[in-house]
Amino acid sequence: MRMAKIFTLLLAVVLLLSLAGSVLAAPPEDNPGKGPPDLEKVVLIHRAEDFPAGNPHGTPPGQDKNKPGGGKKEDGKLWYKYSGLQWGSMPVGYHVTNADSLPGGFLDAIWDSFAVWDLASEPYTVNYIGSTNVLPDTVVWDGELGDYVPDLVNVVGWKDLGASDAIAVTYIWYNVYTKELVDVDTALNSNSVYHWWQNSVTGDPDKASWTEGQSSAYDVDVQNIMTHEAGHWLVLDDLYQKPAGQQTMYGISAELELKKQSLENGDEAGIQEIYPNP
Repeated sequence: MRMAKIFTLLLAVVLLLSLAGSVLAAPPEDNPGKGPPDLEKVVLIHRAEDFPAGNPHGTPPGQDKNKPGGGKKEDGKLWYKYSGLQWGSMPVGYHVTNADSLPGGFLDAIWDSFAVWDLASEPYTVNYIGSTNVLPDTVVWDGELGDYVPDLVNVVGWKDLGASDAIAVTYIWYNVYTKELVDVDTALNSNSVYHWWQNSVTGDPDKASWTEGQSSAYDVDVQNIMTHEAGHWLVLDDLYQKPAGQQTMYGISAELELKKQSLENGDEAGIQEIYPNP
């Protein structure tokens, strides 16, 4: 009887050890493989108001459906929309394509476009770090992923976007899990349907007038457009509601417009909420 109990106990121990060994030796449950990249791309198009009809290429597609949702704040005259994205760390550096060969004043206009936002909220910084021959929205082939990925170089520059109503386009790559930006580029349309100028405005840009232009082209001011695009770099979204038409982040610009060189109350409220001044 006693031997039978000992035998039963030994058998139970052997079975337990066997089961433990099989668990330890089991392969991983599932090898998920590489999976898709962890990045998504947002395309933000700055459109021209009353752009001449009948252009050969039509209008570009609308904003990317993958763009994360953000909150819109309407408080009296305060208008802004936060994209929900963020920079992992600051300062953020950017290059300008062929900066050394740009017309006089253009590089300063780009710098001033970021500086306007800096003045509204001190804790963040976007710094110019030099010229590059890389065009905006350059992607590189990743052999391991088998896909094109961003080059991780932040760039502002001119690029032919076709004869469309897209004055400028900002491309944002971000990590879908952390919502952190990894690459931001702005392409200003170099197509001949647009003619770029830089106007030095003294006083209030909202009241400034500009009559000089070329009748054969759609005349746009560098700082007027780039100040809006700089808002995208600082994770503000476009506005399209008519009451927000005076805000710098309104996504449509008129020919000969200068008012976006300065910020309005909604723009300032937005940037101060995202980057609060301590």
